[in-house]
Amino acid sequence: MNKLFETLPDYEGGYLRRAKQDEAESYKTESERIKKRIAAGAESLEDIIYDEQQKVAKAEIRAIFSSDVTARERAQGYWSAVELIKNSLSDSKPLLGGAQEQVLEKIKIEYEQYRREILSKSKEEIFASGEKNHYFDTIKDYFDTCSERTSDWEYEILNQHGKPLEFLYDNYINGTNNSLQSIGDISEYLDSFFESYARRDERISTQSGKRGAEM
Repeated sequence: MNKLFETLPDYEGGYLRRAKQDEAESYKTESERIKKRIAAGAESLEDIIYDEQQKVAKAEIRAIFSSDVTARERAQGYWSAVELIKNSLSDSKPLLGGAQEQVLEKIKIEYEQYRREILSKSKEEIFASGEKNHYFDTIKDYFDTCSERTSDWEYEILNQHGKPLEFLYDNYINGTNNSLQSIGDISEYLDSFFESYARRDERISTQSGKRGAEM
């Protein structure tokens, strides 16, 4: 079982050095609890991580609308425990190759940075960012659980951008009828977006070719 957490100390080192005291204590408590749950072997790894993600999401919502700074820090520690353990579990399996691996790593880093920024804001600012928060949460979860639904050439498009979530969101807010209610809806929305993006690139390339020929 230790093999599953072989890379966890690598993630923990940098994180715990910059985490605040209450956040670090929460991380250690929750990390040990989750590892024991995994070691018990009564549930699948996927079910455990999914369940913990649902629980931490509820803890974060309570913390966001609380005036208790300690509650926010402890929620952040809980979230970090789930994410770092999930990363370690992913490392124990064959790594994804090429653009897909790079994009998923970019999304993970971008999402964590965005969450930290949001949690540092006031309740009013968090509420005002509700649509964007929901979009980032939903698309991050989609790529966590359904990454195989995205094709290689779509990953190549996303890999051209340093912040894939921001890139997708900028296009999303300018679109219409983009439902994110189910995995099927999200998959359909992304398929439509990439097809539209490819057609736009093709038009730009054609127009550039015509201008070059005229010159």
